[in-house]
Amino acid sequence: MSDRTVATAVMAGVRLFNRGRYLEAQETWEASWREAASEDRPFLEALIQVAGGLHLRLERGATRGAEHLLARALATLEDV
Repeated sequence: MSDRTVATAVMAGVRLFNRGRYLEAQETWEASWREAASEDRPFLEALIQVAGGLHLRLERGATRGAEHLLARALATLEDV
């Protein structure tokens, strides 16, 4: 997957995320993550985890699951 394709997928997910459509943003980033080069995968993974955590907390009320995903996202972003 090219850098341009990854950037396009990131921006598409950001637009969804900013509208509060966290699950759709997560799915957009996951599709890109599956095909991304290894150096792009950690950043996409962190985005997926953030979106997943917010979806769990806001849509399902799952605080513990959300905290776990958000903590993992922060750890991944520190490494990126």
